[in-house]
Amino acid sequence: MPRLWMLSAVLGTAAAAIIGALYLAAQDAPQDIGLVILLTLNSAIVGLAGPVLNRLARSFFESHDVADSGAVHAMLGAPVHLIGGALYACIIPAGVWLMDVLPHAEASLNLWLMAFLYAANVHIGFALSGMAAFWQRSKRAIDRLDLRVLHLSRQDLVALLDLISATVIVTGVVASLAIVSILFSYFDLGAAVILFSLFAFVVVASSYLVPLSPLVLKLRRLKLEALGDVEARIDAAFDAQLTTGTAPDGLDGLIQVRDELRAVQTFPPNGQFSVSTALLATFLSFLPTLLDYLL
Repeated sequence: MPRLWMLSAVLGTAAAAIIGALYLAAQDAPQDIGLVILLTLNSAIVGLAGPVLNRLARSFFESHDVADSGAVHAMLGAPVHLIGGALYACIIPAGVWLMDVLPHAEASLNLWLMAFLYAANVHIGFALSGMAAFWQRSKRAIDRLDLRVLHLSRQDLVALLDLISATVIVTGVVASLAIVSILFSYFDLGAAVILFSLFAFVVVASSYLVPLSPLVLKLRRLKLEALGDVEARIDAAFDAQLTTGTAPDGLDGLIQVRDELRAVQTFPPNGQFSVSTALLATFLSFLPTLLDYLL
């Protein structure tokens, strides 16, 4: 596990917990307790997901056919992600300030709140920057893979799909907790909650579709090429049958291969499980907003 990931997670979560506690202690009657707890928990969840993502990433990127030993460090341990995390963490308090929805009359309390929002989102931003690196590395690896349409249960592909599924689930849970924390806060956001939910949906959907799309497009191309080759052989076999009056050897086998190729599902490559994962995470990211309007 890259040390920088763990360092960012520990320091970010600890800073969020300490600043959040000071923010609550500075109030006569503490507000935003739910906000502080949930956003601090969010940072911790992303940090704890690191070892799982690290193991799945190594299973794919360090497999024999991929052999990209630097990918895991580029995704989870590159110093550039600290810059990405710091920049992303600025967006949240800056957005709250620009929308003029800070809940307190006292400027000092609002400063404590913005400092907490910054600390709670540093490691989230680190992870989002790492996810962008994962998209880049996975596309490069997929382009190099020698794939066979009728052999989609190979270990490296399973590892990649498991990594994508884990990323989607973590992203969906984090997005849901972030929206719930807003609903428990004293911000007067109004329709901005919907906008944040749409942003969360885009992030969750991207975590699934962006890394999967290169694989799906490549498999679809290979499937069409294989079908074209097999159907050309079947046509040649039928032409030979018309000439000789007897079915050539292997015709039934070619027809069987053609039917198997037609049945191959390229989106998602491993069947319904990946779709279910994406739908679950997407539902989770919208559930808080839906509950808010229903209740």
